[in-house]
Amino acid sequence: MQARNTSLTRLRVNHTATTVLLVAVVIASASVLTACQGRTAPNGEPPQVLTSFPSRSDAYAALQGDWRLVELRGQSVLETLEAGGFDVDRPPSLNITPQGGMGGFGGVNRLAGTIDAERIPGGKLVFAGGGAAMTMMAGPQELMDLEHAFVSELSAGRSIRLVGNLLSLVDESDSVTAVLERSR
Repeated sequence: MQARNTSLTRLRVNHTATTVLLVAVVIASASVLTACQGRTAPNGEPPQVLTSFPSRSDAYAALQGDWRLVELRGQSVLETLEAGGFDVDRPPSLNITPQGGMGGFGGVNRLAGTIDAERIPGGKLVFAGGGAAMTMMAGPQELMDLEHAFVSELSAGRSIRLVGNLLSLVDESDSVTAVLERSR
């Protein structure tokens, strides 16, 4: 009788472990699908998550285009602009060229520079030479603060995560610090 009880106990433990594992897989799958926000690749499959590239030319090709900042340090940029009464049609933005040039608009000032070619294949997006050249115009404090935070994230050498049309900058603790959306 003792052997039968031990067998039943093992069966229950195995069943419980299997159930827990199955629930974990379902939750992880839901998280990935939520992160992709319903976007699909041209073939109908979920988009590939890119965090590094075989070469800098591959990185430039994947990142090339116009990007607009949609989230910064957990805050919606659109909501920040709306709350301040600012032009929501002109959020901070970034343009990446096929040759690795990087420029954009910080909220008040224009910025320009090049991507650090040594760090981009490893999945780090940062301006070469320690920073971007910027115009030096003054603006409302809220926009200056937004611009400073955006340029700080671009200068910090953040890891990148490219999923479909979303480019996330990720810090050392794997927290997303900024999200840009491809605009074309």
